[in-house]
Amino acid sequence: QIGTGATSFGTYNFEINDKQLWRFEPHPQKKGCYFIINEAYDYYRFALKMGTGLVVYKGPYWDDQLFKLVPSGKKDDYYYITSCTYPDYKIAKKGPNDNQVGSTNGAKNDNQLWKLVPRFAADVYTDEIFHYDN
Repeated sequence: QIGTGATSFGTYNFEINDKQLWRFEPHPQKKGCYFIINEAYDYYRFALKMGTGLVVYKGPYWDDQLFKLVPSGKKDDYYYITSCTYPDYKIAKKGPNDNQVGSTNGAKNDNQLWKLVPRFAADVYTDEIFHYDN
């Protein structure tokens, strides 16, 4: 996210920036649908408004802010980010400039593929500290 306007979002080419971190928060009842929330501006969520396209929005939660992840089908860790409300619409990189991010509808294209990178890497293990058998 670049700022706080409805269309103040984009990508950061050749730069790592905390404003490009987004978290996916699951909807409590709609399985597989997520709100996409910016980490730097945590009150802003992506929304797909018909007639306007992809925007960032703060305010009440609505279904047009829900998105699902659809695997590319190539086992390559890339996903289509598809609207749960308007399933034909996907988030897309529409050109080379940072601000050229929006939504497209219709057939799947490579410019609609996004690689999700975990924010943290974790190693999980268990150690048995005490065992009591009766």
